[in-house]
Amino acid sequence: MNMHTPLAVKEVKLVQHFYDCIMYEPASSKVNGQSKFHLEDIFKATDCTDDDLTRICSKLENEGLIEFFVKNPVGFVLVRMNEEKTKLWLAKRKQEGNFNNKVEFNNHSLQIYLNSDGDLYRLPKNNFNYAMVKSKGLIQIIKFLKQNNSGDYIQTKLIAANLHKKVDHIRTDIGKINGRFINKLNLEDNLIIGRQNEGYKINPIYELIIDTP
Repeated sequence: MNMHTPLAVKEVKLVQHFYDCIMYEPASSKVNGQSKFHLEDIFKATDCTDDDLTRICSKLENEGLIEFFVKNPVGFVLVRMNEEKTKLWLAKRKQEGNFNNKVEFNNHSLQIYLNSDGDLYRLPKNNFNYAMVKSKGLIQIIKFLKQNNSGDYIQTKLIAANLHKKVDHIRTDIGKINGRFINKLNLEDNLIIGRQNEGYKINPIYELIIDTP
């Protein structure tokens, strides 16, 4: 165990460890949605001490990532996590990139879909759907950013020129997309992010899947 590992790195390692194990654990092995972890396995995988584990899990409970946590005196813990919040949390930490390669992230981007009917949604679709069928101009922006997604921001004037719109209209339309996206899909982060003097791009914490022809 590395006693000098920063607590923020231990936190990410712990969340990653819990999430990976829970994702590949057979449902039949869970009790009331709770997963069982041996303390020694946690300490080995995350560099956490017993005190670290208690502090971090208390913080994660307050943030809503952990919904249930009990430490058993015989050497294991029971954990139930909010998988969707955890996936987004990990994606954000990966995007921040402040860990100097001390954490090996897996790909846990939340999948967002845009279908041929103009529905922008996440699963389950019945609960989280933004019907864009009457907003073809907004759909064009999303498609353009996806089709030209190299990881870099795309200048607003370039987006405007390709879509035959004014720059101010692009900014206004992106604001509409993000507002409705957050509201309809019940998320906290915009689908499209921008940076002054650089433009816009699809938020990398999401994996945007377009199945339109």
